[in-house]
Amino acid sequence: SDPPPAIAVAFVLRCGGLPADAPERSEPLVLCTGVSANEARFRGPILALLAWFRHAERAYPTASFFCKADDDTFVHLPVILSHLRAIPAAAAPHAIYGTFSWWHVLQHP
Repeated sequence: SDPPPAIAVAFVLRCGGLPADAPERSEPLVLCTGVSANEARFRGPILALLAWFRHAERAYPTASFFCKADDDTFVHLPVILSHLRAIPAAAAPHAIYGTFSWWHVLQHP
């Protein structure tokens, strides 16, 4: 039997409110969460991220790491795998790897 893949990929979509037969729901690499696509700009992505992590824990119980990247991110898998494998086992359950970024728009009347 083949070993499990080093990396599994899923595109996480906010499918709440879509019909049961929506094409997005049958795509093999898509995880349709119950989060509404109409959810607020700041709340929707966070709810989808939480849905992904909850799903990932159930779907991949032996995984060492769960990751999140935007759809326009270039991911160099050999480097990421190398870095993740270098994290000491004792630190791995609490490791956060990567960059967090955000934007803020100041509005003036």
